[in-house]
Amino acid sequence: TVIEATGNHSFTWITDTEPTCVKAGAKHEECTVCHTKRNVNTAVEATGNHSWRWVTDTAATCGKAGSQHQECTVCGAKQGLGTSIPATGKHTWNGGTVTTPATCTSEGVRTFSCTVCGATKTETIGRANHVDGNGDGACDNCGTSMGSSSGKCKYCGKTHEGFWGKIVQLVHNILYFFKNLFK
Repeated sequence: TVIEATGNHSFTWITDTEPTCVKAGAKHEECTVCHTKRNVNTAVEATGNHSWRWVTDTAATCGKAGSQHQECTVCGAKQGLGTSIPATGKHTWNGGTVTTPATCTSEGVRTFSCTVCGATKTETIGRANHVDGNGDGACDNCGTSMGSSSGKCKYCGKTHEGFWGKIVQLVHNILYFFKNLFK
């Protein structure tokens, strides 16, 4: 069976080239039945709508603001030149250097420097332990009594530890001194 042509077209617009922010596009009409075309290369106005993205001109650091602007990803147009980016305030610290060594009588100091801006910060280093390297029962650095050289009480032969142990050790040292004074 043959269906006769009616001569009536059903046209719809077809976009050939999408318009951009600055460049016109193109379109034509086409019959949805027989695909006849008309109004070929009809201009579609440029949209004027840019597709903006932020571009960093100078990165912000811990102590210094940076700058940025917006740039259209389609046509390259720019706006907002020199827009400020606040300083981050986040320093990048080095490993630190001992500027005052800790001793058995005083705390020490370690100084850190920011590798970006040069800012510094300090940290306390806890006191060092007493050292009795020669075994005489006294700290080699400050002379503080550390009990007997063997670590055991000269009076009773036991090891006294902690705060009260030091008190007992002191009393025993005094008793040992007087016991041996009259020999």
